[in-house]
Amino acid sequence: MKKVLGILVLVLFLLVGCSKNKEDAALENCADNGVSVWKNEDLWKYENEFKRLDRQLNYVLREIKTLEKEEKRIKNEKEEEINKYYITNPEPPKGEMYFFEWESEEKKKEYQKQWAKHSYWEAGFNPYRDNIIKKYDSETKFNILNMKIKVKERNSLRTKIDDFKKKIGRKKIEKMNLSEKKKLNGYVGHYMACEQFYKRSKKTFMLQYGN
Repeated sequence: MKKVLGILVLVLFLLVGCSKNKEDAALENCADNGVSVWKNEDLWKYENEFKRLDRQLNYVLREIKTLEKEEKRIKNEKEEEINKYYITNPEPPKGEMYFFEWESEEKKKEYQKQWAKHSYWEAGFNPYRDNIIKKYDSETKFNILNMKIKVKERNSLRTKIDDFKKKIGRKKIEKMNLSEKKKLNGYVGHYMACEQFYKRSKKTFMLQYGN
């Protein structure tokens, strides 16, 4: 009888121990999933692949900055050339093409005179401005095209870097023991939150994080 009782105690002890191990593993799995790899730079910043991608990104960012300066230069030079016309040919008052019936004939004639004078000024200004815009058109289009290409490269590299951080970070976390993981930024806080989740809803928790 004592032998049977001893066996039952041993089986119960093993079952409790197994259950405890499963709970501990689930809690660790939950905390692993919650911790941020982006806030733990040591997981990825010394990796050669990250350094390579980061160098590429910084190069593209410098190119974008150069293109932005070029865009500003083109815009300023274009505006300066257009403004030269205003210096030698000041824009006259526009006047009014339409006016109220009760206004004096003298006022109406003044409006019409201003309108005609401004229309004459526009006839000289508009072709001048259009020629300046046309002069810089090819530079502008080339710059815009290059900017689109570089922005696309930048976005692609940022995605690759984020994917790499996530992949290598999760891989390293999986290989760590709990003593190493607790040193990660935010890990203990996530572990505590997982414990609270487990206490509130054990079955749901084990379903989601248990093996």
